[in-house]
Amino acid sequence: MSDSEDSASDYDEAEGYYSDYVEHPDHVARHEKLQDQKKGEMNIRHEMEQIMTSRTLNWNFAFSFRQTYAEAPNPVLKIDGLGTVGLPLSDRDAEAIKSQTVHATAKRGRRASAAKIAQDTWDVAASKVTLTSPRWDTFLQKAAEEVCRAFNTSPKASKPQCELLKLVLHEPGDSFLLNITAELPDGAFAAMLVILPSEYTGGAIGVSHASLSFSYPSTTNADQTTVLAWHASATPTLHPLTSGTRLALCYALTLPSSAPPAPSPDPKLTARLTKVLAAWQVAPARTAPQKLLVLLGETYPDLSARAGVLRGADAQKVAVLSALGAEHGFGVGLADVRVRLAGPTEDDFGRKLKKRGGRVDFEVDDVRVDIGPLVDLEGRTIAEEIAWDEYRHEEDVPQDLAGAIGDGPCEKEKYDRDAAFITRWFRRTLLVIWPERSYHSLRYTGSDGFDRAFEELEGSKSKTPTEDERALVGVLVDHREGKPKEAARLCCHVACRWKDAELWQ
Repeated sequence: MSDSEDSASDYDEAEGYYSDYVEHPDHVARHEKLQDQKKGEMNIRHEMEQIMTSRTLNWNFAFSFRQTYAEAPNPVLKIDGLGTVGLPLSDRDAEAIKSQTVHATAKRGRRASAAKIAQDTWDVAASKVTLTSPRWDTFLQKAAEEVCRAFNTSPKASKPQCELLKLVLHEPGDSFLLNITAELPDGAFAAMLVILPSEYTGGAIGVSHASLSFSYPSTTNADQTTVLAWHASATPTLHPLTSGTRLALCYALTLPSSAPPAPSPDPKLTARLTKVLAAWQVAPARTAPQKLLVLLGETYPDLSARAGVLRGADAQKVAVLSALGAEHGFGVGLADVRVRLAGPTEDDFGRKLKKRGGRVDFEVDDVRVDIGPLVDLEGRTIAEEIAWDEYRHEEDVPQDLAGAIGDGPCEKEKYDRDAAFITRWFRRTLLVIWPERSYHSLRYTGSDGFDRAFEELEGSKSKTPTEDERALVGVLVDHREGKPKEAARLCCHVACRWKDAELWQ
């Protein structure tokens, strides 16, 4: 048989690959993935990139806002017949406030039919409340302007006005639909709840509009002020406190010199995203991405400040994906990405490469990408670093992630003219999306992921495994290459303690 015949026998024209190429495990996995996609399985990464870069889909329909302000001033709150109320709110002052008020009841008016009588809420009329701090109005105006920006309305074009509706005191009890929205005056485009420093647990607040809903969990609250706002057309729900009391000022927001902003959900956008997330959720683990790394338009150095630092289109995309992700079992977070690109500024014949956009061009032959920390939308760290594969880009949006970052402005540049060599450093922010089944693999990724998972499982004393502990076993098994004996020993140990014969085997 001739060499050409040999070659022909190794190449499968129908499938488009060489048999010796496919023998490598990575190539086999890649080939199988391509075959599955040919059979109709969705290319998750490609579809998400198409949606994220579409110019015809409307992302602009934010209908709620939350931001925490650690440096907010004390409003110096006074109530007629009671005097000054200290903050953080004490049990004594909470009881005193209740003595001056009555239980809240559902108000008549628009949306009143949706409101339930709240036996765990006490209202103080605005006419009995005085805020005497000279700094409070400045803070309130700043918060209102941030709400406007979140709703894609320029506060400079029309200065928002805040009207105090009432002071509310929440206690542990049943969930109910907040009746604040029903009390908004004509012309108000949003309700704003300013939660004052007070000790409590529980009490998440949900906001829904059309087919989307957000849930804002309670955070550390004794030393900070939180502003939560929602559009007048949205429906808020207060989930019960489990302990303590929460004190909040309720405001109506108006824009006197312009038309109020209106959320405009794009059903085409939500339909396409829902289709991708649903397909990803049921896709086999061997073909579906563990996560997607989506490059945002701007850079946000302080991710610990939560998703509230995001601006413009980035804020809109994160808000939409967060809402849909929660509905379909996906997590959403933010990650810092640092890229170093290096290479010669001359071609193989010693000729200088041309400039692009006023910058010296160069042939990239060294790429380093470091991703982390990964934080949730509340700024809590999930993982200090995320693994990234230079040669496989099935999780990157866009697919050439390093190249896309390199096309933007760099943080630092080092140009060695004598060696005709240049190095540039870049920093950007990523939106990270993952299915719930990938959470533990993502959390224990990176160079020390195995060690952290090992330490946590080794410290477990349970006789019956929790879901998290079983996930840790999976992490050790999947990442055992460096320490196979240690992984096997610990897995056998917990299998004996749990009396799990299947794990032992």
